[in-house]
Amino acid sequence: MPPTHRRESERAMSHHEQSEFNSGHGVHQHTPNNPNSHVRSSFSPPQKQVIREQRSVIRWSLLHIATAVCLIVGIYYGREYMRMPDRVIVVDEAGSIYRGSSKNVLCKETAENIARRCAFAFLDRSFEHDHRQLCEALFGRSAQKSLSDIIRKSKDEFTEQKIRQLPEIRKVELLPLSDAPGQCLAFVYGTLHRTGVYMKIPYSQKLKFTLGLRLVRSPDEKAFPLRVLRMTYEEKSIFDNKTTGEDGAK
Repeated sequence: MPPTHRRESERAMSHHEQSEFNSGHGVHQHTPNNPNSHVRSSFSPPQKQVIREQRSVIRWSLLHIATAVCLIVGIYYGREYMRMPDRVIVVDEAGSIYRGSSKNVLCKETAENIARRCAFAFLDRSFEHDHRQLCEALFGRSAQKSLSDIIRKSKDEFTEQKIRQLPEIRKVELLPLSDAPGQCLAFVYGTLHRTGVYMKIPYSQKLKFTLGLRLVRSPDEKAFPLRVLRMTYEEKSIFDNKTTGEDGAK
C-alpha cells in the first residue's frame, strides 16, 4: 500500500476510535456495572429511599404526638389553676374582717370565727337587751325558729329575775361534711356566767353549754360569708347559789 493511502487509513481509524471513545461505546466505555467506571449515578436504590421516607414519617409522627400531649397537659393544668381557690378577705357591716376562700371549701378560720359570733349573738343577752339583728343576719330561717323558741321559753324568767348572762367560749370544734360540700358542723363549748335577783336576793350561776351549728355559705356574703342552717343547744348547771344566796363561785 502506498504511503499516502496508509496515512489516510490510519487517520480514519484514529478518528473512528476517538468518536467511539467520546460516545461511550468503545473499548473504554464507562457503565454503572463496570467497577472501573468513573461515572457516579445520582439515584439511590429504591429500598434506601423507602427507609428514609419511613424514618421521616416516624419522626414527624412522634413530633405531632409530643405536641398533642403537651397541649393536653397544658390545658389540664391551666384548668386546675383557674379552679384553685383564691384567698379573699371579707369585711362585714360591723367592720369585722374574715379570711375566706373563693372555692366551695370552707375556710377553717372563717368557720370558727362565725361560730364564735353566733354563740355570742345568741347567749350574750339580758332582760334589757339582746342581739336580734345580729341573730337574724347569722341564723337562717330554720335556725331562727329554734333560736326564738329557746329565747321565748326563758323570756319571763329573765324579766322577773333581771337576769344577765355572758358566755365564755372555751373551745370550737369543726367537723367537715363529705356529703355536703360547702357545709360543716361547728360545736361551741363554754361556760355561761349568769347573775340575777331571786326573791330580792342577788345570785349567780354557772352553766356549761354546748351549741351545735350547721354552717353553710351565706347567700349574702357582703354581710357574713357563712350562716347557720340548723342549730342545737344544751346547757347544764355546774354552780348555783340561787337558793342559798352564798357566793360559792370558784
